[in-house]
Amino acid sequence: IELAKARSGIVTEEVLHAALEAQRAEFDCHLRVNMERISSRWPAYTRSGRELTLGAAPRRHANRARWILPITALVVCVICAGVGLAVRPPESDDAMVAALIVPGSDITLTGVMDNPARTGLIDTLREMGADITLTPGPEMAGEKTMHIRVRHTQLRGITVPAERAPSMIDEYPVLCVAAAYAEGVTHMPGLEELRAKESDRLAGSAALLRANGVPVEEGEDSLVVTGMGVGGVPGGGETLTHHDHRLAMSGLVIGLGAVSAARVDDIAMIATSYPDFFDDIAALGGVLEPLP
Repeated sequence: IELAKARSGIVTEEVLHAALEAQRAEFDCHLRVNMERISSRWPAYTRSGRELTLGAAPRRHANRARWILPITALVVCVICAGVGLAVRPPESDDAMVAALIVPGSDITLTGVMDNPARTGLIDTLREMGADITLTPGPEMAGEKTMHIRVRHTQLRGITVPAERAPSMIDEYPVLCVAAAYAEGVTHMPGLEELRAKESDRLAGSAALLRANGVPVEEGEDSLVVTGMGVGGVPGGGETLTHHDHRLAMSGLVIGLGAVSAARVDDIAMIATSYPDFFDDIAALGGVLEPLP
């Protein structure tokens, strides 16, 4: 297998993961990668000696897979109403943002993956004023974990350092949701790799915001979001997901604190990364209804 350049010229971790899984399955293949054009997150994994593990590895318990939680559910917590609620969503970023954008929220996430290559969103939300408390969790599947408590606070716009993008590249769609509910302007530079993910997430994130009445400027490798504050996001729009699970989840999360409900055109792919998304949103007080 020779990894061809993506549209941006960057070989993303998704492509590497697929190729490495093919090698591990002992297919007759040869892997050749131009390391100068590789995703900037990859060196963090190779330095840790986990060349064949780009994501959380499942561990089987009682006939089911138990996954370490990535950071995505954090964003839902930044938005959602719910007091003292403990959840275990596989995508913790969404939950964090949900708690932050709905007044009165106080949500705890347990067993979230604690990997320096994946925690840039926590640093960013804290700089925006988020009330986030971290405590150590148990080791799971060879990875450190942490527990995260998130309480509602009014976020403020900031400039996210471009050099932080590798540690949160998958979280920018839901960070856009948090920025929509902030006060002031949030600048996000250095996002070239977003155009080479499961979809063009840079364009998709901008379209998601526009559809829900949030001002956004889309650059070649940047986004500038003008926040509307808690209670100020109109909502009511439909997100075109382009079969991308992160756009689908973010397109629903933005509706949790909006004046009008938000819609997405497809939800089937959400189960690939967050099979309990709808149950967890319901537990947090969100109302999800199928369109007629």
